[in-house]
Amino acid sequence: MKKKGILWVLLSVLLIVSLSGCKGGGIVGKSAECKSLINKFEKSCNEVDIQAILDCIDPKISDPIKAIVAIGGMVTDNVDEYLGDILEQFGSSISEITGGSGGSAKDIVASMKLTPKKYMLDKKDGSVKCKAEFEVNGMKTTKMLKISVVKKNDEWYISGISVIAE
Repeated sequence: MKKKGILWVLLSVLLIVSLSGCKGGGIVGKSAECKSLINKFEKSCNEVDIQAILDCIDPKISDPIKAIVAIGGMVTDNVDEYLGDILEQFGSSISEITGGSGGSAKDIVASMKLTPKKYMLDKKDGSVKCKAEFEVNGMKTTKMLKISVVKKNDEWYISGISVIAE
């Protein structure tokens, strides 16, 4: 009889834990939401869609850039400049990400593939350790990135990107 009671308690705990994860309140839900954000960011980068890239970024960072783009209009010749401005807002640079091997920001983001490896998330912020693969001057390069995320108005946004040791 005692074994049945323990089994019911364990089943109840498992049910509660899995339900909280499915509703986004647990780590499973947050990880899925952040993976979706990383996928959207990667797709936006591959398409070199500046507006979509900015939509993935914390409005505190992206809104001033969106205002500049709105005032001046999107000039396709300045894509590298816009991407450079976005990275500078994160405190990174193309040089830091490529290890100083050059290459244009446009070519790098167009070839970028992000693979989330580890999620470290709280209710409102956290980070995702990602393997980033991209091409620089025709050579494949791999770096580990820490992508900081923040949740605002029930949406996750990227709030920082930095290169980390592998």
